Amino acid sequence: MTLVIGACGNTSGPILPGRMSDRARRIRVLGIVLGILIGIWVIAMPVLYAAGATWGALYLAVFVGYWSYGAQLSVNGAATADSWGTRNAGINYGLLFTSWGVPGIIGPRIGGVLVDKDHNYQAAFYTAAVLAAVALVCEMFGRRPAAPQPVR
Repeated sequence: MTLVIGACGNTSGPILPGRMSDRARRIRVLGIVLGILIGIWVIAMPVLYAAGATWGALYLAVFVGYWSYGAQLSVNGAATADSWGTRNAGINYGLLFTSWGVPGIIGPRIGGVLVDKDHNYQAAFYTAAVLAAVALVCEMFGRRPAAPQPVR
C-alpha cells in the first residue's frame, strides 16, 4: 500500500509545481519544494518515529515526500534550459539529473551506516534533513548565468 501511495504522490507531483514554475521563478519553486522536503525530514519523520509510525501519518508523509520528488523532476528540466539555454539542454540536464541521482545511491548507504551504528533511524532522518537544507541554501543562491557576449 505504501508503494501505491508513493507512486500516486510521484505521479501527481509535477502538475502544480510545473504550472507554478511557468508563472514564477523556477528556482523559487524548487526552493519551496525543497522546503517541503525539509519539513518532511525534520518534522514529520521524527514525529512518526516517536509516535510509532501511525499509518495515516506515515501514508501522508510518504505521499508528500514522493510528491516533492515528482515536483523536482518537472521543474529541473525547464530550469536547466532557462539557465543555460536550449542548445546543450540534453547534456546539461543529463549532468543535473546525474547529480540528482547520485545521492539516491549514496544517501541510503549513509543512512544504513547510521542505522547500524545507532540501531534506530533518528540520526539518518536528521542527516537527510541537514543535506536537504544544504541543497535549499545552494538553490537559494543559484543565479542565472550571464548571457554570452558576441565575439567581434
